[in-house]
Amino acid sequence: MGLLQFTTAILLALLLGGLAVTVLRRRLLPGRSGRRGLFSRCPEPPVAPAPTVSRGLSVVVTEPGQHQVRFASVGGAAAAKAALLRLCARLRQSDPEISDIRSGSHRSAQSAIGGVLHGPPGCGKTLLARALAGELNLPLYTLSGAELTELAPAAFAAPLRELFATAALRAPSLIFIDSLDALNSRAARPAAASGAGCDSGAPVVLQLVSLLDELSREQAGVVVLGAARRLEGVDEALVRPERLGRAVALALPELRERAEIIALLGRAHPELDNLDVLALATRTQGYSGADLGRLLGRLARLVSERPQPGGPTSIETVELERAIADSPPPTGSPKAS
Repeated sequence: MGLLQFTTAILLALLLGGLAVTVLRRRLLPGRSGRRGLFSRCPEPPVAPAPTVSRGLSVVVTEPGQHQVRFASVGGAAAAKAALLRLCARLRQSDPEISDIRSGSHRSAQSAIGGVLHGPPGCGKTLLARALAGELNLPLYTLSGAELTELAPAAFAAPLRELFATAALRAPSLIFIDSLDALNSRAARPAAASGAGCDSGAPVVLQLVSLLDELSREQAGVVVLGAARRLEGVDEALVRPERLGRAVALALPELRERAEIIALLGRAHPELDNLDVLALATRTQGYSGADLGRLLGRLARLVSERPQPGGPTSIETVELERAIADSPPPTGSPKAS
């Protein structure tokens, strides 16, 4: 066979091979007509979009890995921390140490999907919810119940559904509703009857009840927490055993807890390195954690403004007295030992 004939045979073989590949691709794989080939993939479920929350509702979203607070950052409240961990770890199981809100029994609380943190202002309800999300590294969605009452049903209904759907999509996750007692429709009825206002909380309560029941049915892995000053101020429909059926009580810190809080908060103020923590804790009976934070901030400013020759900073009695006088606990606060 001559060189010319050999070259021609090679080119013909390549041409036929390319033609065969083209025919096979058109027959076995989907073409422009959209018909499915032998090796085409089966239809896959649509990919869920990135979680978003509607702008119609003010929601603070804290992503996993962005949490700046954990339980170690919160002084005191050991019982509340343990109760919150049990709520998340054994949500569907009976726990005799967390009582049912209304009856005081744990018989029905095992089906609860969340609970209510209740206690005086400044005792750490919001901080503990943030710390819980940080401890478990969960997506955290924070909103205000008071803000919900200011919106018309058409303004909050769709965003609220979208929020719960997003949390379920990203489960396990945590939703925190501050000022949950602002939604008490029963408390609003006297004002509405007297003409002083309308029952703005009732539509929100109905919407939340529907969303909570849906989470309960689907066992979506979403924990919902609310915060209120008084447990009695929360609408009864929300705190039924199968909904927010766990009560986590918070009180003003006692002496040991105040010392722990002062030591933790004092780390942010280098001027207070020589502070007598126990002495200050003894002097601050009736202070909440937030009150202690304001007191330490005031004391740090007084110390930093004092003319100093240099060297270690000592805290004078007059400065401590002035800081305490400038930062008293709220009038009428219950006293703690």
